[in-house]
Amino acid sequence: MFKFLSSLKISRVFLLSILFLTFIIFIVVTIFSTFIYNNSRLQLVESLYIQAQSINKLMPNYNESINFDEFADNLAVQDTNFNELRVTIIDKDWNVIGDSLVDTQNLYLLEKHSPETRTEIEDALNNTYGTTSRRSESTGLDLIYVAIQREPNNPEQGLVRVALPFDIWDSFFNFFIYPFLVLFFLVIASSSFLSLNVEYTLRRDLDSLLKSTRKAIKGQNISELSSGDKQLSTLSDAVKQIAQRLNLEVEQAIEQRTEFGTVLDSMNQGVIIFNKNQKVSHNELDVEILVLPKKIVHSKIMEINYDIIEKYFELGYTDGLPVVPPTKEKIDLFVNALGGDSAFVECNIPPRWGALTREVLAINMIMAGCKPEYGPVVRASMKALTERPFNLNGVQATTHMASPLIIVNGPVAKQIDMNGGANAFGSGNRANATIGRAIRLIMLNVGGGKAPDLDKCTLGNPAKYTYCICENEEASPFSPYHVEKGFDADTSTVFVIAAESPHSVTDHLCNDPEGILDTMCSAMSNIASNTSVLNGHCAVALGLEHAKTISKYGWTRNDIKNYLFMHSGNKFVKHSRNDKYGKVYNRNLPKWYKRDPESWIPIIESPERIHLFIIGGDAGRFSAFIPGWGHMSNPVLKPIDDSNQLSDKNCDDGLCEV
Repeated sequence: MFKFLSSLKISRVFLLSILFLTFIIFIVVTIFSTFIYNNSRLQLVESLYIQAQSINKLMPNYNESINFDEFADNLAVQDTNFNELRVTIIDKDWNVIGDSLVDTQNLYLLEKHSPETRTEIEDALNNTYGTTSRRSESTGLDLIYVAIQREPNNPEQGLVRVALPFDIWDSFFNFFIYPFLVLFFLVIASSSFLSLNVEYTLRRDLDSLLKSTRKAIKGQNISELSSGDKQLSTLSDAVKQIAQRLNLEVEQAIEQRTEFGTVLDSMNQGVIIFNKNQKVSHNELDVEILVLPKKIVHSKIMEINYDIIEKYFELGYTDGLPVVPPTKEKIDLFVNALGGDSAFVECNIPPRWGALTREVLAINMIMAGCKPEYGPVVRASMKALTERPFNLNGVQATTHMASPLIIVNGPVAKQIDMNGGANAFGSGNRANATIGRAIRLIMLNVGGGKAPDLDKCTLGNPAKYTYCICENEEASPFSPYHVEKGFDADTSTVFVIAAESPHSVTDHLCNDPEGILDTMCSAMSNIASNTSVLNGHCAVALGLEHAKTISKYGWTRNDIKNYLFMHSGNKFVKHSRNDKYGKVYNRNLPKWYKRDPESWIPIIESPERIHLFIIGGDAGRFSAFIPGWGHMSNPVLKPIDDSNQLSDKNCDDGLCEV
């Protein structure tokens, strides 16, 4: 009896130890896998939220004439592993007006997607977004849904909803959780068998030990006592081997999870998945966030022949030249330089009236090749362009070749190394080129000013790539332009004007103000420009040599502008072509033109509509006349820092009161 109880106690302790160890490992792995599952699901919801925002940005405002079902079909992402991204567009009356998984002719069969029938719709109306999981009645698939309002606090624009099937999570459990459960029960079964074997062995060894002990009591040799210790040592080694095996299985499971999670974790930057045929599919996010890695881990690591530069061309996000692909790290850096809060809307860009958030501003700056420190100049320029007097909507859509010209004054120009000297209008300066290009990309991507859809320009203009310079303040013999307009010299400003490209004014002969400016007047009086025909505003880029010659005679900015105003223009008969083609043409002329054949018509309405800048290098007696678009647009001068106010001081020319 004593022998039996002793052996039973030892085997029971051994069995309970194995079971306890296995149970602890199971609990730890279960908690860990649950955390991974919940975190991955949250990332999927967040990725779907980003998808919904991106899709919303690409769609126009609600209009009954628009086929939103076609939009839904085009924006849906196809992939054999994740089945299909479902895109659903819902109007203000809860009717489905677009669904990527339902044919247009069958949309009317869908029930209304109201807050009463759809949890995600109700949540989206009360929060940033709404999400839920359920089986779709229309498709029969288990889906996870994310819905957002087209415009927050404006239910008239309806909602956008995206969804992905749940089979991705079944795969997660199939290769990770279920195999571990099988392993767990196999360990229990093997441990039970081992314990029974150990119990039998222990009984046998204890019998032998008891016999040996009895022999020892009798004074006989006890060297045989080592047999029981040997069996216990073997059992201890077996336990260690089992523990090592379990640890190995856990490590392998974590590695498999990491491989799978690599794909899911990258969803906030764009996902690429290879199917069994090695076909590449990907989700297409907004302009700013399509970042594709060189290698993707799925079933194995493989090289892909995928040129992201070409992808931006395909998506229509460029100005015709290659762009710099934005990364999440770069976007965050630029947004912080702009003041943070990526969702903050700086302004809306016509004619599509897209919202220029700081994130979108950062993305277009990155694509243009800007540095973060260029941000304040780009932002101030866009705010100036979207001021009502400028009429950016008209500039974007006109058949004329006008393009926004940006001229920077103040300390910021030197701080970011802008060029107002030699070849100022040409290539070679990063700040000039990329600031102007960023502005154009914003006008294209956010404003929608693309030919031939909304941009109706007949011929175009190289300045529509980039048109940005600064005044050569350091070398100029005159006070800077912004000082003339009443700003402190220490204030940085941007001046924007809708303008043609520079028209060369060459004068190597004259050595006095009148002669040089007469040459400029002849260029200004050309009736082929919009300024000559339609009045408005114009700019004069006075070369450094011409400016210094004029300055030597004591002339001021005011003197130069008054002279140009007084001596440029034409008789009305030149504009009307002596009525050779009838008087219908006269209707295009400003109302204040006197219709008398011999009356003198100035180029512009007043000297203040001539915007004079000193630009160019030290060598060469060249200047430029820059015609404007006409009376349809007014220039805007804006401080880069809105806190800067006009100065109370008079400038050197005495024109600060203007």
